[in-house]
Amino acid sequence: MPEFEPKIIAFFCQFCPDKGINAACSMGTRFPSNIKRIGVPCAGRVDILHLLHALETGADAVFVLGCLEGDCHNEDGNIKALKRVTYVKKVLEDLGIEPERVEMFHLNSSQAPRFEEIGQEMLEKARSLGPSPLKTP
Repeated sequence: MPEFEPKIIAFFCQFCPDKGINAACSMGTRFPSNIKRIGVPCAGRVDILHLLHALETGADAVFVLGCLEGDCHNEDGNIKALKRVTYVKKVLEDLGIEPERVEMFHLNSSQAPRFEEIGQEMLEKARSLGPSPLKTP
């Protein structure tokens, strides 16, 4: 039986995290192909429905990459994103689904190596959790 390979969605801010991702890629970092990256104007634009819809339509895990706390280009977008991620984790828990399927990370443009660590961390977590029970056929 082949090993389970999870599908993961990563929403990332176009400011600090995007620059960190670009720096990581220019240094030769290979981000796993089963992590789909979706750029957004600000992590604060990622809505609760985006996170839940990603899980419902096939993602085994979802994470948001925002600017460092206190360093958001849109004042408090990363704080709003963290509140939404926390809310979705609570909803999942109430449904009996592992809240670890949704995470929030903070990254700045000089943390390129951390970008790869985050990807690997989420892959390992999703593999250990197995396929999402929210996937629709």
